[in-house]
This record gives sequence, C-alpha cells and structure tokens, in this order.
Amino acid sequence: DTKKKKNFVANFNALVRKVLINGDSLIYGGAPLPSDFEPLALSYQNRNLRFQYASPFYEREERTEFQYKLDGYDKDWSAWKKETQKDYTNLSEGGYTFNVRAKNIYGDISKTASYSFKVLPPFYRTVWAYLLYSFSFLVFGFLIVKWRINKLEKEKERLTQLVDEKAGEVKKQNIQLS
Repeated sequence: DTKKKKNFVANFNALVRKVLINGDSLIYGGAPLPSDFEPLALSYQNRNLRFQYASPFYEREERTEFQYKLDGYDKDWSAWKKETQKDYTNLSEGGYTFNVRAKNIYGDISKTASYSFKVLPPFYRTVWAYLLYSFSFLVFGFLIVKWRINKLEKEKERLTQLVDEKAGEVKKQNIQLS
C-alpha cells in the first residue's frame, strides 16, 4: 500500500551513473567528483552524450520516476519519467550542467545530482582559426597591393617609353622644320 509512508531518517539521492560519448565511450563512471572538479572539455566532434542515472531507493524501485534538465539547453525540468537515461545530440559549444532528481513511491523528491561539462567550438571558430583567417587576409591583401603596384610600375615604364618616343619624334620634326 503506497499510502502508508514509512519514516525514513535519511534522504535519498539521485545519481548520475554514467556519461557516454556517441553512445559508447565512457567519460564518467559515477564515482564521486572532488570539490575542485574542473568541467570536462569535449571536442566539437564529441557532442552527442548519453546520461544514465539511478536512485538507491529500493522500495518499489520500479515505480521510481526521474526528472532531468540540461542547464544551457533545456528551459525547464522534464516531465516525471521512469526511463533511466537521456540522450542529447548535436550540442552547441558552451557550458552545460546535467541535473537529475528522483521521486519515490511516496512522492518524496531526492537531492539533485549534477554533472558539468563544456563543448568546445569547432576548429573554424577557435582563436587559432581567427588568427589564421586574419593572417591569410593580410597576406592576400599584401599580394593584391604588390600586384597592383607592379602593374602600375609597368604602365609607368610603358608611358615613359611612349613619351620618350614622342619627344624624339617631335625633336626630329623640329630639326626638319628648322
């Protein structure tokens, strides 16, 4: 009977059991994280994650429900569900925190378990890429200016030669006229 609530002294927890990349590569196995844990930085190619979670509340375990929320992605908590995993695919770069909580058969809600991580930007949006773009732009600009200067110098030489030829013709005509 679920209406008779037992007196539990200890609160129960929700646990993030595993975090998998692309469905198979384990990046977190549920061990307690140190207080100075630095969020894991994932490459842009590894932005498909599966979170597996559980709750050590063993009375009518099959009726335990879970709610999850990915800060930085979800606007609000999900509906209560009995599933014990959630997939997120094609996450954008940025920082995220996955949160999960459980609700037991008595309607008590567990403490929230969290796992933080960040997805790095793709190479073409990194500082190094922008430096490469800037350098390429400068080199391309320099080559265009150099090509234009060479073209103008050749045109100047051609015009100088034409002026010299015309001046020589005028000199000859002046000599013939005198």
